[in-house]
Amino acid sequence: MSSPNLSQVPISISSRCPVKPSIYRSFFDEALDDVTYRRFKQDEHTPRLLRVTGGPGCGKTTFASLAVQDLAEHDSPLPANGQQARLVISLFLEPAESNARTAVENEQNNHGSFIARFLAEIEKQVDADLKIDPNLTPPASPQMQPPESLLDSIRFKLRRFSRVFLVVDDIDCLWVTPEAYFLVEEQLELLYQDMGVRVMTTSRTPFRRFSKGFVCDFGLLDEDASVFGEDDQEIEHDESDSHGLLRWWTCDDPEHEKPEVICEKCYDAGSTCSLKHDLFTYEHHIRPMVDLDLGGNQEAFKSFIIHRLQLEHGAFWPHSHPQFPLADQDTYPPLSSVGRRLAPLSSAPDEVSPLAYNLIEKLSDTSFGNIAIALARIEMVLSTENLDEVLTTSDRLPPMIVSMFDGLVSSIVKERLASEDPEARARASLALHTLHIMAKEEFDGLEFDKVQTRLLEQQKQQVCCGPHRFLREVDREDLVDELLWASGGLLVSRLERDGTIIVSCADQNFFMYLSENYNELLSRGVCTI
Repeated sequence: MSSPNLSQVPISISSRCPVKPSIYRSFFDEALDDVTYRRFKQDEHTPRLLRVTGGPGCGKTTFASLAVQDLAEHDSPLPANGQQARLVISLFLEPAESNARTAVENEQNNHGSFIARFLAEIEKQVDADLKIDPNLTPPASPQMQPPESLLDSIRFKLRRFSRVFLVVDDIDCLWVTPEAYFLVEEQLELLYQDMGVRVMTTSRTPFRRFSKGFVCDFGLLDEDASVFGEDDQEIEHDESDSHGLLRWWTCDDPEHEKPEVICEKCYDAGSTCSLKHDLFTYEHHIRPMVDLDLGGNQEAFKSFIIHRLQLEHGAFWPHSHPQFPLADQDTYPPLSSVGRRLAPLSSAPDEVSPLAYNLIEKLSDTSFGNIAIALARIEMVLSTENLDEVLTTSDRLPPMIVSMFDGLVSSIVKERLASEDPEARARASLALHTLHIMAKEEFDGLEFDKVQTRLLEQQKQQVCCGPHRFLREVDREDLVDELLWASGGLLVSRLERDGTIIVSCADQNFFMYLSENYNELLSRGVCTI
């Protein structure tokens, strides 16, 4: 198996998280308690592949680091004789910074293909947990071992563990070289299907968001239908919540025009098919993967904002306040001049000043659950003594947020337009033209079919940076994937009940950046730079 050349985009692989996640723990408690994540962690009968997705700046790497800690601390079943209890392997992928590109490129040339380095890092962590002394039995260097040999060695060693988790962060940094991305996907499939490894990946864009799955027909038979469980308690029926996660049953009675499908939630509640059969007869296997969309709880998000402000300005928010209680007792500095303005006038234990309340609401509402944007807006408060100015100008994008989006657009579009790789230039061209189209639409987005039509019209009218995959694909799902990959997480899509696919901006702050022409390259929509 050969691996494509990644010299255009050197990728570093680390076993350690590049950020310290402890201060974000309370913010991600809801995601760590999500039923999708818990079943992935605990239930042997659920999918072994969990894809955690979220836009730029939402905290995917932080969540990956917290998940590594959580999986390592989780109580697992007693292992069989001779087995270790569990193993958690972590791979944090990251494009090399410009000052480190040469070193990483040399490392890639010296250590064979990226796939070999990827598998060699997995084996290195397995060996470390098994306490295999590398000095006594030095492993062959990756360039001397084909991926198949590394996989065979990993497979043999993993038998020593009762359960193995693999966390791969930022897998989307490989998207600029799709062949490499798909090769990594092949290795992950071998790990979770053939070796039983439970794999969690993080990325900006879902992989195959519209892969065909099952839809519970119970909710389609009657729009007003309700499901009742024990004690006549109504069960909320949410297809998006259960899609790909629950088990499914079918009734294929010939009297049906087509087999009817029911989800586990409705099945357990005793629901019947449209012919009033008591049971659905055939169980489907669970899809091999599930998605977890990373979105923070609003109350936890506000608590995080309060905590960060109090680290600088002192404890102006009562710890015992019932609405947004802080998770831990922190030692904050004495109140600054800003902190004194935010503190309540009275000494009532639960009182919050109107100014503090309005500030927290404003910061939360204008950050839309995005940690990076929240930190940029908090920095405005930390660098000013004029809170009124912060409150009155927060409907404009702060310079730090503009700089953040400038950097994303530069890496996704501008740098790739100047690449020597024609595929990278073509993908950057697709991203540029799509973002230019979305700048003229509403935040709710535009039907994908209309986006596609306009892109094809632009292709005829302009000399772009070469043909991209978007023009060669036929399947609509592949077209959507290609568009989302090209945009690097700045665009998202959703599937309406009637089958319509809507494309929109991932974040309202980015929509403001796009629609109000903060970026000249995107506003012009021309490939030449």
